[in-house]
Amino acid sequence: MNRCAAGLAVIIATTVTQFSQGADVGAPLYLNTIGKSGSVEVYYEKYKRDIEQQGSDGNLYLGEQQEDRVIARLNYHASTRASLYVEAGATDSDGSDGSAALVGGGLKLSLHDSQAFGVSLFAAITYVPEIEYKRDGFIDYANQLEYPSSLQTESYYEFSGGLILSKTFQMDEKSIITPYAGVMLSRLDGDEDYEFTYPASGRNIRTTGTLEDEDPFSAFAGLSLVMNSTFGIRVEGRFVNQTSVSAGLSLFF
Repeated sequence: MNRCAAGLAVIIATTVTQFSQGADVGAPLYLNTIGKSGSVEVYYEKYKRDIEQQGSDGNLYLGEQQEDRVIARLNYHASTRASLYVEAGATDSDGSDGSAALVGGGLKLSLHDSQAFGVSLFAAITYVPEIEYKRDGFIDYANQLEYPSSLQTESYYEFSGGLILSKTFQMDEKSIITPYAGVMLSRLDGDEDYEFTYPASGRNIRTTGTLEDEDPFSAFAGLSLVMNSTFGIRVEGRFVNQTSVSAGLSLFF
């Protein structure tokens, strides 16, 4: 086909995906808050985020992408000042060829804790080793265009950190409610591998690209309810450059 290059350019533009990553912050719970050193939380998160991506054609693409995640988080409430976690799960991005594995970890440090309010710092890292996007190729005989099939494979790290303000209310002897809110900065660092195969000639082209946050700033707010010594629930949302909702169930031990 004498216009296969034009077909490739169109495929690049239409198959570029904009990842939208933003780590769930989680409630600032410490050993003195719940009286247990460990907990397991299973949570679901749905969100979208503004991003920018340099495609395999060298052009910069702006947009947003919706994702769904299911994650299990293991927390270690080490002391009245520190809480750590590791997590693993799956993330599913619109248009991807199935879900991808996800792993991560984080840390919260209490800077101030009084009856009036609490102040904590947090830092987290998330890693997705591989997620694939596939598109079938075809030949447009009417316009003499050859559109290659494409395989796009991406991997990325996300680093985030910020400040949490919280207030703990003792509802009764066993129940504790903790509203929290704050600001966060995050950085997404990702690599992309593209493989294009032309259906008529069998010609194969391989290129690479990158993706990152369009704006690293975000705000968040959440509410944690410790029902008793063994069970808790939590909801959280993010705003400004990200729109998300998270909901989780926790078991303390």
